[in-house]
Amino acid sequence: MNRLYEALRLMQRSHAGQKRKDGRPYWTHPLAVYDVLSIELRVRDDDAKIAALLHDVVEDTPVQLAEIETRFGAMVAQMVGALTKPPLAPGQTKEEMLESYYAGLRSAPDVVRQIKIADRVHNLRDMVSTDRSFQEKYLPDSRELLAVLAQTPGIELLYAEYAAAESRLLHLLTGREFRRRAYSPQ
Repeated sequence: MNRLYEALRLMQRSHAGQKRKDGRPYWTHPLAVYDVLSIELRVRDDDAKIAALLHDVVEDTPVQLAEIETRFGAMVAQMVGALTKPPLAPGQTKEEMLESYYAGLRSAPDVVRQIKIADRVHNLRDMVSTDRSFQEKYLPDSRELLAVLAQTPGIELLYAEYAAAESRLLHLLTGREFRRRAYSPQ
């Protein structure tokens, strides 16, 4: 069986029943990440495309990295592992976990960072269908990720999507809220 098709089937089965914030099936997200990676970022590597399809499987489903390695090889498993946020360790804060995760992304190969760019690009595009409070929390995380991925080929696409999402959020804010945020000390 074609490895890409097998990855697509595993991804769809693994995310079966999961939903995005707007109610769409969750598997539409990894498929969109695959599209951004292969069409917009022009990544041709099959292992990277497979990792894009499977990038959330280990983090969000019972599938383990060992299964990914058995079915798709060590390279795909390494990519998926680098893209998977670890669970919080006892006594660890979310900020500490993210710091460690971002350090791993900084040292990851360009193609892994490009998958992360494709992931964040799709999430930023999809934010239109989320509530404002989520957008207000997600944008600062995206800003931090921009710094982590700054030297990655394709980063311009993420910068553009971040700017568009930030602009959409500003339009949602009322004039009073905008003035309060613009003139209050950070």
